[in-house]
Amino acid sequence: MAQISNLPIGSADVTKLESAGFLTAEDIILVQGTISGFTDKKSAAIKKVAMHALVLEATIKIDIKPQSVICHLRELNGAIETAVRGLFDVNEGRCTIAQQPGKIIISKRLDSAYQFSKVLEQAKNICSELSRRSKTTTKANGQDFSDEEIIEFASSRGFDGFYEEVFDEIAGNELMKRAISAAIFSSFNEPVHVIIIGDPGSAKTLARDIIRKNFSGVSAVGANTTRAGLVCNMASGQLGALAYSDNRLVLLDEFDKIQGDNIDLTYELLSNGTCSIHSGKIHREIQSRFTAIALGNPKTGVFGQYPLKDIGMDPVLMSRFALIVRSETVTGPEREELFRSMIYKIPKQIKDIQQFDQWVTKARNFNPEFEISKQVEDRYIQFCSRLVDEHIATELRRDLRMGMYMRRIPMAIARASFQNVNDEILNKAFKLIKEAASQWAS
Repeated sequence: MAQISNLPIGSADVTKLESAGFLTAEDIILVQGTISGFTDKKSAAIKKVAMHALVLEATIKIDIKPQSVICHLRELNGAIETAVRGLFDVNEGRCTIAQQPGKIIISKRLDSAYQFSKVLEQAKNICSELSRRSKTTTKANGQDFSDEEIIEFASSRGFDGFYEEVFDEIAGNELMKRAISAAIFSSFNEPVHVIIIGDPGSAKTLARDIIRKNFSGVSAVGANTTRAGLVCNMASGQLGALAYSDNRLVLLDEFDKIQGDNIDLTYELLSNGTCSIHSGKIHREIQSRFTAIALGNPKTGVFGQYPLKDIGMDPVLMSRFALIVRSETVTGPEREELFRSMIYKIPKQIKDIQQFDQWVTKARNFNPEFEISKQVEDRYIQFCSRLVDEHIATELRRDLRMGMYMRRIPMAIARASFQNVNDEILNKAFKLIKEAASQWAS
């Protein structure tokens, strides 16, 4: 994921973009028209830089032929397609553009006067850049570890070791770190969606940045994208970020700002990984299975005496999240240390990050079985049933979907250490669910 901070644009522009909710090149590319706060010329220049970065990141290789250019891509989504079109400066009137699995094919139109040599020249330039990048990539950055190495690495740490090392720079917030880690280790077919609600600038933002900087297969969706339409822009028919997030971990910033037209579609994707769009001229069937980590703010900006009342989002939407967690504010010495690192821009690197990344990727494909005692099982089920009774009609809304979450959360925890769900792991899931609910007590 091409981050805004890594793009070759001025630091003042980076700050301005990030403060407006733009986190990645994809966020910029998906904006229709001029980027708010910038002139038309500056906006076009920033978009071009973002397109260039995203195409380089997404492209495996380019086949160049006299009459066509074939871009082989690691993945294909709306932002990447838009970036390819924009970088090559082509449209259907100038060239023929076709999609195949993992490919975009740009071909010369025989009935067009457009100089295809411009496309060929751009393709050669990109090939040269890809070649230079390949030569300068260190072995460590591309290192693959054997299954045995990954399992040994994971087994020596387990679920607790994962969140403690990965989120080491976040003071406190143990519950938030455990909830996010459960989401990360959940499978895309049985996701553990998590929403973190906290004051602006709290630890939830640090957690988001750690994930997007250190792990692959992550889509970071900024606030502007959230407002424009997560699933589909009903005015233009352009698909949103969630529609292109199949088999990805999605970070949703300012989720409380989601607009009404997209709410029902978002419900469906969060619940089923599928949705149907039938509105005006738009008729689409979408399948996108992902795990969502959403970030939101309290209804009144900060939490008051009754935090449950400050959730401020539709209870039916909240029921789509397995865990609803309140982030803690960083205070005292921890805040001072954070400020120190921000002044000097001290980078916090996760040791052995390649192994952590490959650990997560491999673990998601592991399917643990349940090996639990009747006593622990009964206690777990009875508590979760009471939780539904207590919150079926509150802003926290726990309903029959709780049955799915009771299964998925311990499975995610078990995946972290490549073992089956035993009494110890079920008790960890029990504790996580119980503590998340108790945060909202008056």
